[in-house]
Amino acid sequence: MKVTRILLQSKRMTIEFDNIDDDEKLSFVFRHRKTKDVVQVEGIQDRANNQITLEYKDVDLPEVEFARYDLLVATGEKLIRPRIENKNLSLKKINFDIFYFTSEHYGFRFYFTRDNEVSISRGNYINVEKESKQLRQIEVPIEEVKYVGHKLFIKAFFESPSVKTFIAWKDKKENYILHNGAYFQNVESRSLIEIEKEAFMSIINLEEITPIVVFVKDSILYEGVLRSEKLPKDDQIGNQLSIYHYSKNGNLKLTSNLNLFMTRDNEVSISRGNYINVEKESKQLRQIEVPIEEVKYVGHKLFIKAFFESPSVKTFIAWKDKKENYILHNGAYFQNVESRSLIEIEKEAFMSIINLEEITPIVVFVKDSILYEGVLRSEKLPKDDQIGNQLSIYHYSKNGNLKLTSNLNLFMRKVLNVEKQHCIVKKFSFSEELISIRVNDQVELSNILLFKKTLVASILCQ
Repeated sequence: MKVTRILLQSKRMTIEFDNIDDDEKLSFVFRHRKTKDVVQVEGIQDRANNQITLEYKDVDLPEVEFARYDLLVATGEKLIRPRIENKNLSLKKINFDIFYFTSEHYGFRFYFTRDNEVSISRGNYINVEKESKQLRQIEVPIEEVKYVGHKLFIKAFFESPSVKTFIAWKDKKENYILHNGAYFQNVESRSLIEIEKEAFMSIINLEEITPIVVFVKDSILYEGVLRSEKLPKDDQIGNQLSIYHYSKNGNLKLTSNLNLFMTRDNEVSISRGNYINVEKESKQLRQIEVPIEEVKYVGHKLFIKAFFESPSVKTFIAWKDKKENYILHNGAYFQNVESRSLIEIEKEAFMSIINLEEITPIVVFVKDSILYEGVLRSEKLPKDDQIGNQLSIYHYSKNGNLKLTSNLNLFMRKVLNVEKQHCIVKKFSFSEELISIRVNDQVELSNILLFKKTLVASILCQ
């Protein structure tokens, strides 16, 4: 069989042969250029006109960022590579501007190779288009950056001429990433860019990205760089938390601190690249004292009241790991209450403390380019009847600094019933399944079984 015509259209492709035998059954085969994996697709065979048609809607190729396939036709006996035998015609120079979308960002494009054979580029729209388009960079001036809920909004003095305009960033191999949760729209001669939390993990994994506006117009791939001539305002939460910054030439950069906005009610959760660790690189450090008023326990929560009112709305409870890096953890909260401060540490934060064996909780915030580190301190020892003191959940150093110990793990289980008048717990130890408790100078209870990690016993003393 000899190919006489190949017709590429917006929704289908037709290959015409000089002859198809009456008993010949043809189908299309896509062969991956690198792996040689094949995907077979049935076509619509027209024996009367010696042609076979491929409907693009029937093509089901794996959704990847970019891949290249070669098109073949399977006959009853072999695979053939369709090509036009015309030395005077260079189909490589013909630009077929037909990209077929299979989803919001992904699809494929058929094209002719330099040997006048048919291949297909599969991937996200921009990665496919950059293969056949001239690249041109333009500037997109930023008007405003703001945060509402878990969304990052960027307004720009720019109106895109294309209905297919996307927000993209590049991976370390310079491939474009188009992600669900990053949207572009023209609004009253300006543009509005919206980045939702679904897209944050992609940004976090890359540590820092430059978001760009991308679109195709008149066979040119435009790459719009978001740029500002002014620094962000000090009262913008993005600047305070180092969620974004500007390069020396004004390009907007988003950092992995976008993870801060993946939690409820704008409360902060740090899993990597946290705000305080970033700020300490560029801020002067100043230690202050935060006088403790009261320490108490309610349920599985540790409450610390202090004679201190923070001047910053973004104040955190932190502790340091063995390398002196700050840890900000879910379950450790700070708030100003009637000219005092209330610190709440929930059991979600206890495991971090337990792993470090002992921590010094500190109050941290940034104000006027200074990173303040507030040390919780008391001039008096805790009362003897406080369960925290009895179980060594906390203690004070020689200079009065509050220290929390790994015994906080006891509060991840049912509260022990301690008869305070007759005995004091002096020592205890525990493993994953067993616990021993020393009361006075005798081991009163040993090897108490834990049922599903809940302590189902109480201490009674005579």
